[in-house]
Amino acid sequence: MAPLPPSKNIKSCYNPKCQYYNRVSAKAPLKCGRCKTAHYCDKDCQKAHWSYHKEFCQVWADSAKNNGEIPVIAVKKKMTQLIWLIRGIPEYTRDLFREFLHWQRQGRRGCIEFYFEKFEDVFEAVRVLEALPIVDRKDFYPNPLAPTYTEKPDKTPIAQKLPIRTVTDEHEEAFVREVDNRMTFCESTSEARPNMMKCLELLGDNENMFLISVTVKLQGTYSTHMFDFIYKRLSWYPEDGPWPPKKQDK
Repeated sequence: MAPLPPSKNIKSCYNPKCQYYNRVSAKAPLKCGRCKTAHYCDKDCQKAHWSYHKEFCQVWADSAKNNGEIPVIAVKKKMTQLIWLIRGIPEYTRDLFREFLHWQRQGRRGCIEFYFEKFEDVFEAVRVLEALPIVDRKDFYPNPLAPTYTEKPDKTPIAQKLPIRTVTDEHEEAFVREVDNRMTFCESTSEARPNMMKCLELLGDNENMFLISVTVKLQGTYSTHMFDFIYKRLSWYPEDGPWPPKKQDK
């Protein structure tokens, strides 16, 4: 079984040929001077990655310039935070599950997406969700293939404390305006979003989780995306997937 497309650790080395590429605990010290987003271990890694990075470097720099000089890496952090906050609102993720299954059972292949035209809109959505009252804290266990997954020496997974929030009447208007109104069911192609389509291929017809995406528009026709799975039982359990179990031959 092929692994999930790796979620990018945004502060690890961006050079895929480096041993520290996408390492959860790695923090590459050298930052691209133009886009202020791509990180590298040293000049050698930066030079080796330039042929690929140059396509995005100016786009990221121009996007920051047109959004109050906020670097794309800061937006990526907020995108990750937004998914974490949504995960902690069970009453809302149940609604998202119903939306996802409605389309999946009609044969549609896509994800639940939150789309933002401006950087500041993502920051505002996070601010609104952080303002929701915390009613509980629960242990959360991600899929072992997730970049945030950690375990003890004996291979026992380590829980993350997930704040559980609720949308009160006081916060409902802002929640709908800044978060829910940006939600849609999004379909795409392997050419446009290869990572999204790989995740959906692995998900198959599984109904124990759905794919969530946060997308932010960049300069021109470019966008940046963040993907993850939301689990029906809050945490991931081995019997839940992310792919359906293989049928046994009779």
